[in-house]
Amino acid sequence: MKILVVRGAFLNIFEMQSYVPLKEQVDIRAIGSHRPIHTYVGIPTTRFFSPYDLGTIGQSIPLWPQMIRAVANRTIGDPHFLLGLERYVRENGPFDIAHGAETYYGYDLQLAKLKKEGM
Repeated sequence: MKILVVRGAFLNIFEMQSYVPLKEQVDIRAIGSHRPIHTYVGIPTTRFFSPYDLGTIGQSIPLWPQMIRAVANRTIGDPHFLLGLERYVRENGPFDIAHGAETYYGYDLQLAKLKKEGM
């Protein structure tokens, strides 16, 4: 069985701790953005660029992340999509389970479209 857990920028050890015991029994992989909450989560992880990452670069400038997110939300939509996710799934799939975080984020829409395509 192959499981894909997609969390983007919100990839963290606290959510992944439930999945770590499964890595001995199934092929489980995590997907995060280049700037996730935690870089090590206990299971094999692949990271992709997300426009949301741009908003985390200027954390020392208070308005910088909000300005980037406001422009991105109005021009490209939710910035939580992952560039290269589709290609990764096509090259490494199919996955039996692809688990997203919420129904709001762009990477969840990417997963839904891949599921519709049969990936």
